[in-house]
Amino acid sequence: MQRFQEYHYRAEDGSFTNCDAQEGVPAWRFRFKDLDIESGTRWPLKEVGFACSMYRRFHFTYVFLSPCQKTDRISYPHRHL
Repeated sequence: MQRFQEYHYRAEDGSFTNCDAQEGVPAWRFRFKDLDIESGTRWPLKEVGFACSMYRRFHFTYVFLSPCQKTDRISYPHRHL
Protein backbone atom coordinates (compact mmCIF):
# COMPACT_ATOMS: atom_id res chain seq x y z
CA MET A 1 0.00 0.00 0.00
CA GLN A 2 1.29 3.45 -0.94
CA ARG A 3 0.48 6.64 0.93
CA PHE A 4 0.29 9.81 -1.17
CA GLN A 5 -1.26 12.20 1.36
CA GLU A 6 -2.77 11.97 4.83
CA TYR A 7 -6.10 10.71 3.43
CA HIS A 8 -5.07 9.26 0.05
CA TYR A 9 -3.81 5.68 -0.38
CA ARG A 10 -3.40 3.18 -3.18
CA ALA A 11 -3.17 -0.60 -3.05
CA GLU A 12 -2.39 -3.11 -5.80
CA ASP A 13 -3.05 -6.87 -6.02
CA GLY A 14 -4.89 -7.25 -2.73
CA SER A 15 -7.92 -8.82 -1.13
CA PHE A 16 -10.27 -8.17 1.76
CA THR A 17 -12.82 -10.05 3.84
CA ASN A 18 -14.34 -9.82 7.30
CA CYS A 19 -14.50 -13.59 7.60
CA ASP A 20 -12.16 -15.60 9.84
CA ALA A 21 -10.08 -17.95 7.73
CA GLN A 22 -10.52 -21.63 8.49
CA GLU A 23 -7.64 -23.78 7.25
CA GLY A 24 -6.02 -20.72 5.64
CA VAL A 25 -8.89 -19.90 3.25
CA PRO A 26 -11.70 -17.47 4.23
CA ALA A 27 -15.29 -18.46 3.40
CA TRP A 28 -15.52 -15.45 1.06
CA ARG A 29 -13.33 -12.58 -0.13
CA PHE A 30 -12.94 -9.86 -2.74
CA ARG A 31 -9.70 -9.66 -4.72
CA PHE A 32 -8.64 -6.65 -6.77
CA LYS A 33 -5.82 -5.45 -9.02
CA ASP A 34 -6.02 -1.75 -8.09
CA LEU A 35 -7.72 0.26 -5.30
CA ASP A 36 -7.55 4.04 -4.91
CA ILE A 37 -8.67 5.21 -1.45
CA GLU A 38 -9.33 8.87 -0.79
CA SER A 39 -11.27 9.89 2.31
CA GLY A 40 -14.75 11.26 1.64
CA THR A 41 -15.00 9.90 -1.91
CA ARG A 42 -16.06 6.70 -3.63
CA TRP A 43 -13.30 4.12 -3.90
CA PRO A 44 -12.74 2.71 -7.41
CA LEU A 45 -11.55 -0.90 -7.63
CA LYS A 46 -10.28 -2.38 -10.90
CA GLU A 47 -10.44 -6.04 -11.94
CA VAL A 48 -12.46 -7.25 -8.95
CA GLY A 49 -13.24 -10.89 -8.27
CA PHE A 50 -15.56 -12.34 -5.65
CA ALA A 51 -14.65 -15.80 -4.36
CA CYS A 52 -16.42 -18.29 -2.12
CA SER A 53 -13.91 -20.61 -0.53
CA MET A 54 -11.20 -21.05 -3.18
CA TYR A 55 -13.49 -20.66 -6.21
CA ARG A 56 -14.05 -17.39 -8.03
CA ARG A 57 -17.76 -16.76 -8.57
CA PHE A 58 -17.94 -13.31 -10.16
CA HIS A 59 -15.60 -10.97 -11.99
CA PHE A 60 -16.11 -7.23 -12.48
CA THR A 61 -13.98 -4.82 -14.49
CA TYR A 62 -14.80 -1.85 -12.24
CA VAL A 63 -16.53 -1.54 -8.87
CA PHE A 64 -17.06 1.62 -6.83
CA LEU A 65 -17.38 1.37 -3.04
CA SER A 66 -18.95 4.15 -1.02
CA PRO A 67 -17.50 4.21 2.48
CA CYS A 68 -19.86 4.65 5.42
CA GLN A 69 -19.97 8.05 7.01
CA LYS A 70 -19.90 8.43 10.79
CA THR A 71 -23.14 9.88 12.06
CA ASP A 72 -24.99 10.30 15.32
CA ARG A 73 -28.34 9.81 13.58
CA ILE A 74 -30.24 6.58 13.37
CA SER A 75 -32.40 6.14 10.30
CA TYR A 76 -35.05 3.52 9.76
CA PRO A 77 -36.49 2.35 6.45
CA HIS A 78 -39.92 3.77 5.69
CA ARG A 79 -42.78 1.31 5.66
CA HIS A 80 -45.60 1.80 3.21
CA LEU A 81 -48.84 0.29 4.44
